[in-house]
Amino acid sequence: MEPQLYFYSFRTGIIGTAKPEWILNDVKIPAYDIKQAIVLFFGSNGLGKRK
Repeated sequence: MEPQLYFYSFRTGIIGTAKPEWILNDVKIPAYDIKQAIVLFFGSNGLGKRK
């Protein structure tokens, strides 16, 4: 039996602000688990890169 592929979306915003102010990035990211989805999302947006 093959692993189930799920689709994830993330809200992005400033930490400490109210969640309704955050923007829903409604791109559905295909991944087998939440860890993989986080790596794909933040890696592709360059949000995890250091200067």
